[in-house]
Amino acid sequence: MSREQVKRKLDDTENFPGWERASDYLKHLIAENDLRVVGDIGGGAHPMLDADFVSRRKLAYTVFDIAREELDKAPPQYDKVRIDISCRAADFEAKKVRRDFDLLFSHMFLEHIEKSEQAHRNFALMLKPGGLSVHFYPSPNNFPLTLNRMIPESLSTGIVRRLQANRDLDGIQGKFKAFYKNCGAPSARLEQKFESLGFDLVQHVGYVGHHYYKRIPPVAALEKQLRAMLLKMQVPMTTYNLLVLRKKSHGAE
Repeated sequence: MSREQVKRKLDDTENFPGWERASDYLKHLIAENDLRVVGDIGGGAHPMLDADFVSRRKLAYTVFDIAREELDKAPPQYDKVRIDISCRAADFEAKKVRRDFDLLFSHMFLEHIEKSEQAHRNFALMLKPGGLSVHFYPSPNNFPLTLNRMIPESLSTGIVRRLQANRDLDGIQGKFKAFYKNCGAPSARLEQKFESLGFDLVQHVGYVGHHYYKRIPPVAALEKQLRAMLLKMQVPMTTYNLLVLRKKSHGAE
């Protein structure tokens, strides 16, 4: 397998390390690399790492969000910073946000950023050289997510309520407008984009398939058959992505 294939590949969505698996993925990454200064981008109401782990690892752990009301929902023991992560660099520096993060991560957040490139530039600004920028995000490359982009927000929220009945839309699992800027499947174009913003690509995995039809068993079974075909043919109709970037040791920020 070539270096390019290792960095950019497709996998089954059953192996996606996001949602309930994301915390364990990040904890392993932090422990394995002895990371100490960690930023949770868009963590808002629901910080990804529990307070016991943060305390045990002696992490400097900051939760960032644009909405004060979301930050207020998070437990009080977290360090919380209200900021628009895609604001101009001058405004960003005025907040005196530290610039020595070992790790910045986001979970189901990048798709909501309209000024995606500026957000990544700010991530590079916050990270120390060699620091990691890790993101779990959806891409609109299947029918349900394409539909989400096309229909009014009120209608798409109603559909989510029906298909994901257990989701706390009024609490810590709220639904927000999605733009999907630079949230595509693994590609040479995206790798070049991230390199131009100050990063080296460590890994970009696109996950094919979804669980949106879970409450409609016959359709869900059909989707699984189609998923296997798409993977065999290496068709990048991805629902989720894992993106791991490393800030360049020198060069553009």
